[in-house]
Amino acid sequence: MNQHTLTVLQFTELLEAIAGCAQSEQGAALVRSLQPSGEPLQFNRRRGLYTDLIAIRNKPMEFPGLHVESLAAELRQVTPEGAILDGTALVAIRATLDTVDRIRQFIQKRECQNYTNLQAITAPLDPCDSLRAQLTRCLDADGSVLDNASPKLRELRMQTVALEARIQRHLDGMLRNQQWEHTLQEHFVTTRSGRFVVPVKRDARADLPGIVHDLSNSGQTLFIEPAETVGWGNDLARTRLEERDEVRRILAELSAGVRGRLSVLQANLHILAEL
Repeated sequence: MNQHTLTVLQFTELLEAIAGCAQSEQGAALVRSLQPSGEPLQFNRRRGLYTDLIAIRNKPMEFPGLHVESLAAELRQVTPEGAILDGTALVAIRATLDTVDRIRQFIQKRECQNYTNLQAITAPLDPCDSLRAQLTRCLDADGSVLDNASPKLRELRMQTVALEARIQRHLDGMLRNQQWEHTLQEHFVTTRSGRFVVPVKRDARADLPGIVHDLSNSGQTLFIEPAETVGWGNDLARTRLEERDEVRRILAELSAGVRGRLSVLQANLHILAEL
């Protein structure tokens, strides 16, 4: 069939209309790339697949959703040795593997055993159970690394909470002490650059030993970390740095797991797009 005939038949417009029904951009792209075929084997294969899917639609059961992200950028980014994906990218990969797992469970139902064409196309799907379980254990829905991603991370975060509470309690007690009534500009504890500070009147600076971390817009208030809490503040800063490094180590480990299953992930995405 030549291009003129396809144009007259508005074949491109037809494909565009069908592509609008696809559940993923990859699926839509495959629809747009379709061309009439004169190969009986290809035609019969696809006709058999359509027959299976139409039969499922006519039964009281619903095929799992197929909306997945393309992951092209994420898989390209993680390919180089040592590359590290952020939590958001890893969660997107996990979501795709969850979709693969739902399809696998659906296909394994007794009612689907006779759909041989559908069985054939979905047989290579691999939800990468070990990797998926690791991603689930380590990452929250928003991509943040969970406390139980590692014993060290859990311990560091517990230390952080304890140090923050200790500093807060000490400074709260200071705010209640009438000794500082004429030194403090306001009676509250805040943070500057990750350090706990109190607002001090500029002309009372000499009354409170400590480190100045900021100045108010008016210039009349200094935000000072009292000398009494500087040591705890240093411990807190060090613990936060260790936490940051541990989070990065966990993300690097998860990324290495993705890199080790790249070919499987790409094959999964191709099958999902075709479905």
